[in-house]
Amino acid sequence: MSQLLVRPVEHSDVARCIDIRIECLGSLVIGKLPLFRGYREEQKASLHHDIDHKPHVHNWLVVDVKSGEIVAYANWVMYQGGRSNVKEAGKPAIKTLKIVDEHWRLRQAAHDYFQILSKLATTANHRRRGAASLLIQHCLKGADASELPCYLEGSEEGKRLYEKHGFKEVSAKEFDLAEYGLHGVCKLTEMVRESTKPVGMETTRAGFTASS
Repeated sequence: MSQLLVRPVEHSDVARCIDIRIECLGSLVIGKLPLFRGYREEQKASLHHDIDHKPHVHNWLVVDVKSGEIVAYANWVMYQGGRSNVKEAGKPAIKTLKIVDEHWRLRQAAHDYFQILSKLATTANHRRRGAASLLIQHCLKGADASELPCYLEGSEEGKRLYEKHGFKEVSAKEFDLAEYGLHGVCKLTEMVRESTKPVGMETTRAGFTASS
């Protein structure tokens, strides 16, 4: 089996990383919604902007060394001074979705639940190779070096993976997708992993977020 390598996302990687996110998560992890008009272009532009202007937003990928193929992608945010009030920041964008997206009600419900929505995704034909674990371990190494706890909201599949890396459940919420014209129930779990820090050191209210 080929070696897997973790490295930062570069501008030339953006289109492939967005494709992986869409393949795994759709345009929203809850219900894996189809794309609305302009979604792909919007997400690519956002990722390009993050790379150039947001050093606290970390975008990393896993590449198969032999083939050169990007097989997994993750995004997380490091808050040295605590998480900001991100719930208010995205509300104007939600309003505009009423025009372009029939699923805007579910997006609003997700927006009200998520404090931050970041991404962790692996291509279907490269799962169970450890790529997602490599990305999580890379993030945790940075968090522990900064003595920061980590926070995330994960799917049922993601929850099992995060538990293996020391995350513990805080609370959970079920979304009845029938209320939004879809089928099934989607459960998301809030999880926290405390940092490894010297005894007596106070923990800052900060960390990273991810969703898979």
